[in-house]
Amino acid sequence: MHKPLGYFSYLKGNKAQVFKYNICLLSCMVVLGIIKILLVSQNEELIHCNLKYEYMSQINFKTCNEEIKDTITEIAALEEVEAIYPCQYTITNCNTLFAGLDETTYLVDEHFIKEIMRRMDAEIVEGQMPQQDSGRALISSRVKEIKKYTDSLAIDGNKDVYYEGIYKSSECINYVPTTITDYTLSYLILPVLGREIQMNEKINSIIQGKAILSNREWAQKENTLVLKSVNENFNIIMIIITLMTALTAGVLSYLHYRERQGEIGLLSTLGYSHQWIIKRITKEVIISTTMAALGASGFLGVFCKLFNTFINEPRGYALFRVDTHIILLILTIALFMMAFSSVPIWMMLSQKQWIYSIERKPL
Repeated sequence: MHKPLGYFSYLKGNKAQVFKYNICLLSCMVVLGIIKILLVSQNEELIHCNLKYEYMSQINFKTCNEEIKDTITEIAALEEVEAIYPCQYTITNCNTLFAGLDETTYLVDEHFIKEIMRRMDAEIVEGQMPQQDSGRALISSRVKEIKKYTDSLAIDGNKDVYYEGIYKSSECINYVPTTITDYTLSYLILPVLGREIQMNEKINSIIQGKAILSNREWAQKENTLVLKSVNENFNIIMIIITLMTALTAGVLSYLHYRERQGEIGLLSTLGYSHQWIIKRITKEVIISTTMAALGASGFLGVFCKLFNTFINEPRGYALFRVDTHIILLILTIALFMMAFSSVPIWMMLSQKQWIYSIERKPL
């Protein structure tokens, strides 16, 4: 009995068909992989927006009235509160690749700034800590990278504020050491270490809707809602693209093996069983799909490297990477495509009438 040609010998004679199949799969994997990479990086951007609530809480009162003084005094007396500082702040947009982050500039006492730097274990990497009421700012390295602030460029659009120091942080927060003597609508609260949850619970029971408390739990809920919506949209896109590609790949595979009736008939005539023929064709599908998956992984790796080198790193954006999420996505698509391509072929080859008819076709 003659040994049939191996897969790569078959490949030489069927370049057009294999090329169409591989390009179909590779395109699907690359498109969905790039979308997933973008979503993962932007998720990281959004999470950075709320890192500040790991170290402090913020109260914003709705209206200015006499009750604020009593409320703040009661909060300051809590044993879970280490210190509370009046502040003023402005928020402007800080655009990344696709996400829009909030660049927040706090006008707050110098003692608070030094304490929050200590808690974050952040160091000043350029310049120095501005003096109280100097009108100068301490800005994060992330903001500096994204907005390219210079000594002559006003911070946060404020004509009177320029930076004097830069601290290492992925947050988009600037601090201006400022003396605020009167009661204001906004306050920053430093909890006693390890007692953040208890402090926030007691503050909520005190303010009772008179103010908005922003803390770690609130930030996590906000992030969860945003990420849930983004992931749901991605899953819908993935299902649509995958189904369309699977249908295309399945049709291409079916037509391809319909065109190889002569070869299959010859193998059957030579005595190879239907099971052997099915296993051989399944192996061809697996190898072709694996080649497409490896090609997609390589393409995505190069894409991330180039984008990080020329776009993300110079501008301070979250880096792209081919991580576990991307690898699992490619494997899922590959397995789905193999099943969608193999099942119609198995059904076709399992029909004895079809095999019987091609065995008697002239070669």
